[in-house]
Amino acid sequence: MDKQQVTCELGKRIHFADESGFIKTLYSDIESIIKLMEQSSDKYYCDDEDKLSHTIVASLVHLGYNATEQTKKNGSVDITVCSRNGDYVWIAEAKIGYGNQKIFEGLLQLLTRYVKRDNHAGIIIYFQKAKSSYHFKQWLKYIYNHEWRDYCEKSGSLKKATPLLSHLKNISCPKIKQDCCYADIDVIQPSSDDLKIRCFYIDVHHDPIDKSGLKNQSIAFGQAKNRIRDFYQLWTIGQFNNTMIDELFEEIKIYHSDELDEEYEDVEDVEDALKNTK
Repeated sequence: MDKQQVTCELGKRIHFADESGFIKTLYSDIESIIKLMEQSSDKYYCDDEDKLSHTIVASLVHLGYNATEQTKKNGSVDITVCSRNGDYVWIAEAKIGYGNQKIFEGLLQLLTRYVKRDNHAGIIIYFQKAKSSYHFKQWLKYIYNHEWRDYCEKSGSLKKATPLLSHLKNISCPKIKQDCCYADIDVIQPSSDDLKIRCFYIDVHHDPIDKSGLKNQSIAFGQAKNRIRDFYQLWTIGQFNNTMIDELFEEIKIYHSDELDEEYEDVEDVEDALKNTK
């Protein structure tokens, strides 16, 4: 690509005829960034949410957008993207895909904290575990089958959440093709205005089982870190149970292998040591 072509490409991110053109170009660019991240999932498979979002924001800045992280707006918006001239703005919440309730909290943040006169917004889901396509489809079913009602009833937010989402029907749940990394959800803002939310999902799972992958200590360390975080998330929503304890301690042993190997020989020793500290 010569200098003139580069200038032309960057110019597309500076001047837009209307909001529709801004959103169309932005979404196309985000899809390209997602493909690049997925092709380097070995770099991202155990990163935290902030690092993953930084990659997206930094990439958008290089493309010519004004993009920022943790922007103040009734809280801290994870990702804010503006056209260079400031005419158009798009905001998004980002979540690691631990479970539907965790992602749903991001949706509630977006709807009841951050959006005001927005016509478009986004949710970006990072999946660091296998079956990302399955989990993304389960998230859509969670929304369209109104599985969120039980969660909202327990948290006392059902009365306020119902007007925003109750119009969604399971027969209109989006069908996701294998090469597609997003789905659009039409919701209603507390102001009663319509809002189109694009849910992107990024598959940064990396757990190779070839000979070199199985022997890679760095990968084993990263996967143990992920699974410990998964167990913690299960604990926060009351779904951790005693049958998971042995597996949790095994992951702790891997994650802290440098400190534990000399002192403890097996998981039972770690458990006993922890009990003795109480």
